[in-house]
Amino acid sequence: MTLQDLEHHLRSLSPDEQANAIYLLVQSLGNPWRRIEKTPGVCGGRVNDLANAWIYAAAHPEEIETAIQANEAA
Repeated sequence: MTLQDLEHHLRSLSPDEQANAIYLLVQSLGNPWRRIEKTPGVCGGRVNDLANAWIYAAAHPEEIETAIQANEAA
């Protein structure tokens, strides 16, 4: 399969399927959370590497949910 073929197939996937494909690709690269930083008191912030952010969120759903609830309560 060529990169052009892969691009065509990826574009035909649903957003959830695309996110799963990104997850698989990043997992294959090694350390999936490199360049992810947590700053106390900052919610959201600027994430330059969205794929790694999604991977981190998928691997730490309880942490993400707790942060969301704490942010909404504030």
